[in-house]
Amino acid sequence: MAPVRRVLYPTFIALWILFILSPKVKKYPSRLREGNFRKKREGRCFGWREGVDTSGKAESLAKIRGGKGFPKEVQQVCLSIAREDKNGRCFGRAGGGAEGRSFGMGDIDTCPSGKDGLIEEMGWGKGVPKVKYDAAKFEECIQRWWEKNRLFHPGKGGGGRQSGSKYTIPMPPPNVTGYLHMGHAVFVAIQDLLARFHRMIGDFTVWYPGDRIHTQIRSLGASADWERERFTLDTNMSLAVVEAFKRLHQKGYIYRGERIVNWSPRMGTAVSDIEVEHKEEQGYLYWLRYPLYPPKGEQVRGALSDWEYVEVATTRPETILGDSALAIPKNDLRYAGLTKRIALNPITYRPMRILEDEAVNKEFGSGIVKVTPAHSAVDWEIAKRHDVDGISIFDTKARVLNHSSIPQTYHGLDRYKARKAVWEELEDNDLAIKKTPHRYSVPRSQRGGEIIEPMLSSEWFVNMSQLAQNAKRKVLDSNHGVEFVPGRFKGEFMRWLDNIQDWCISRKLWWGHRIPVWYIKRENSSPEDSNTRIFRESSEKGEISEKTSREYVVASTRAEAEKIAFETFSNKTKVEDQEPCVLDTWFSSALWPFAVPGWPIDTNGFDYTTLYPASVLETGYDILFFWVARMIMLGVELTGKVPFPVVYLHGLVRDANNQKMSKSKGNVIDPTTLISSHGADALRFSLLTGVTPGQDMCLSSKEVESASHFANKIWNIGRLVAMMLETEPASTRKNASVGRKAMTIQGLPFPERAVISELHRLINDVTTSLNNYQLGIPGRQIYEFIMSVFAPYFLEIAKTRPKEYGEDLDSLGQKQLMAVVYATDRILRILHPYMPHVTEAVYHIIKNQTGEIGETGETIGESSENFEKSTAEFEKVSENFGNFTKNTEFLALISEAWPEMGEVDREAEAYFRNFRALVSGIRQIRATYKVADGSKVSYVRVHMRNETLLKVLQEESKTIAKLSGVRDDCLHFELTQAGERGETDTGDQGGLAARGVVPEVGEILVAMENVFDVGRERSRLEKQRCRLEKEVMSLSAKLANSNFVEKAPKEQVDIVREKQSKRSSELEEVISLLSDLQTA
Repeated sequence: MAPVRRVLYPTFIALWILFILSPKVKKYPSRLREGNFRKKREGRCFGWREGVDTSGKAESLAKIRGGKGFPKEVQQVCLSIAREDKNGRCFGRAGGGAEGRSFGMGDIDTCPSGKDGLIEEMGWGKGVPKVKYDAAKFEECIQRWWEKNRLFHPGKGGGGRQSGSKYTIPMPPPNVTGYLHMGHAVFVAIQDLLARFHRMIGDFTVWYPGDRIHTQIRSLGASADWERERFTLDTNMSLAVVEAFKRLHQKGYIYRGERIVNWSPRMGTAVSDIEVEHKEEQGYLYWLRYPLYPPKGEQVRGALSDWEYVEVATTRPETILGDSALAIPKNDLRYAGLTKRIALNPITYRPMRILEDEAVNKEFGSGIVKVTPAHSAVDWEIAKRHDVDGISIFDTKARVLNHSSIPQTYHGLDRYKARKAVWEELEDNDLAIKKTPHRYSVPRSQRGGEIIEPMLSSEWFVNMSQLAQNAKRKVLDSNHGVEFVPGRFKGEFMRWLDNIQDWCISRKLWWGHRIPVWYIKRENSSPEDSNTRIFRESSEKGEISEKTSREYVVASTRAEAEKIAFETFSNKTKVEDQEPCVLDTWFSSALWPFAVPGWPIDTNGFDYTTLYPASVLETGYDILFFWVARMIMLGVELTGKVPFPVVYLHGLVRDANNQKMSKSKGNVIDPTTLISSHGADALRFSLLTGVTPGQDMCLSSKEVESASHFANKIWNIGRLVAMMLETEPASTRKNASVGRKAMTIQGLPFPERAVISELHRLINDVTTSLNNYQLGIPGRQIYEFIMSVFAPYFLEIAKTRPKEYGEDLDSLGQKQLMAVVYATDRILRILHPYMPHVTEAVYHIIKNQTGEIGETGETIGESSENFEKSTAEFEKVSENFGNFTKNTEFLALISEAWPEMGEVDREAEAYFRNFRALVSGIRQIRATYKVADGSKVSYVRVHMRNETLLKVLQEESKTIAKLSGVRDDCLHFELTQAGERGETDTGDQGGLAARGVVPEVGEILVAMENVFDVGRERSRLEKQRCRLEKEVMSLSAKLANSNFVEKAPKEQVDIVREKQSKRSSELEEVISLLSDLQTA
């Protein structure tokens, strides 16, 4: 055995030394406070603060080593506020430095190193890219290029022309959970759309961020000014929190007292209302007897089960241990005189009064309820109205307290074990009546899912009544009030202010701002002593006994607390300890819109004077009362201003079946997965086109997939236009370039005039809608225009035009080419806020071909007006908004000017609608008769009664023929009078001819000879008719069956009826087609 020891012991010691020295096992405190991560040694997680090097190098957070070797707390915090590069280093907050090291979207080597130009950044070279659109790669590189060139910085938009107005959006404060969910995706998409739109119209736009998950936020294309990023535990934010607490406390708004709070036993703290979800769940209603003492003068006789009693129902029998009274409805004749009796608690044998109160619901149970003041908010209010004491029965872990008034057998039991034990004792004593199934609302913690315990706790509160009334007056101010989008929420907001409750702001958590209260002890102190800087826990609410209250001072630090105490009472006072609770995160969040720009330290600085108040607050309607309202109230109180004049409220994102997403249902859609699969543009477009202010939206992965196809369509459109330019001489391409001003449409053929005219009206509609915060409608309008007009008609027409450009700018060919480039450019501009990455990429591809930018992104020549800034205008903007970099080195769509409306030609639009209707009519006939795509119809005759329209369309007969699959010179127009029927022959073609009617155009006759197998089609239709006849007969018989119609569920009957109607219509269409084939 000894030799074995001699071998094993040294080996064990050596391994132990290696284990200790290994950098992978460095120990970290289990309770990390993110604001204290500043130890500049490799392997540690560092924090950041304002004013440090923003290039990213000096802010290295943690060498994660592949995610291993560090405590989970360190990994989670580091990864949620930083990003890993290829070496595994976790970088600090994005500084947007000149070298772009702080980008934060993953492996930066997926993009070529690049210089200033996006063309080189993407590695596309001089020609038209021959690659497919790869959202996963392209979006990351484009985002990096934007940030590297500081294009999110204010003063970069509007094509160099500033409007003289500012537009500020505060991003919501950091998310503690540290992962991207669909709620983030919605607010990022909406806020980024607004930021990009206002940047392009020339507003001095600042979207200042403050989210720990900025890496994931960036992946959505967020164009926030990352140089202004803030975190709730930053030094400035901490100072703002302390200052706000001091001011509110000094004015008497903040006090400490005992009240009912939402208690989380697992977390060991009170939680805010927003963190509690009320869900309908299946449980039980427990019916039991409460014995009544005999009327005065009568003796108590027999067992409790023999006493006179009242029936009471409860969902929580364990709380009987804390019952202090019973209550009956106001003026309920069933229980007249009962308030003169005394009830007996069936478990603790405590005598209890019977109260009459308006809060009692006579429809619940028997109409008599038990009153447990320390464990029910409603019961607490009832008890206060009737001067009834409350008895706490649970500790912070929801275990029964060792209280003298509670039977010893229950001490230490978990609340659910206590429930079972109480019911068993009631059954043993014949006091239990029954237990019935019952659905009721159960409060659960949002974070852990556990059932919340209403509990009486000594906490810090803000008295909200006066703050609410002050805010209400400001909101209703006709000149400086607050507009709600949609407007109906303003009424809800006002009603909430009128019925507001005091706000519990203390939390027993390790994370957050510690309450700046320091408890003191001094000689010969008494409650009667008064000093404006020494306070005693308030008893004005009647919740804290003077015997147990402590004196305290409000101070930022112990040193400040000691100074206050010494100046007041010399050396007779000792500062003992700081209040252990931290502030509710909603408290610091309520300061966000004015603390981030500099309050209270730098209220004369540029950011505060320029960016506050913000221009809009965009958030979900579900936190209107918990965040928006508090921001308004504290903004008015602490700054004298409403923090934003507009509140835009979006709805929740639900699944395709309109069900709320939840892990338990398994219907949660992970936005990061959708981004990886389909791209950020696709997800953004799906969300933005589905958004309606204040309403929930449904989302499915199929919608996002469809949007990704649309992004690919935009890419292919860009490549097509670029290829049209690529083969032309440099002078022709240069002449086709477009600037900021709207294009004149005079001299163009009516199809080009019509499309540009319709595009100009679309620009106007989109601009108006975005200015009015109607964000979903414009996206749908743009999509419809591209997919119904621009791509299938305008670009196809462009392919048919002869390439007769010449050197003359006024030549028809040059104008037509310019129209294509102009229309594409304008579409890219108005689509950019919705789909920023693909539009930026296409913009550069086309600009590279028109010669406006080189491969390195430099502006070439004087062809672009976009960056022709007048010195006077630039200086004026600089004077208004401070210094910002004048950038004329390269073009970027994100910095372009928003397009002007331009000329409109309604007549041309009307002609073009008829043009499209005629093409569509011929295509429909081809589709009906299953004509192969490559086959061209040999003869088409159009019978028209409008001579003017006939002449207009006849001018474009070759174009119509090419678009509708008709041979050259085989499309004929014929003028007919009202009541006449046009010729029915098909010239020399003979054989089968198909007819169709195009409203407002006329009748069309299409020769089908040589493009259509009549016998084969007739056989197919006969089979289809037989199948449909059998199906219609079966469905009709089912609907004729009275048993089915009367007994089956209505939804099922409606489905059968709808199916029968649809199949009948299909049968009629098949019979009509067969009739047309009979003469062939």
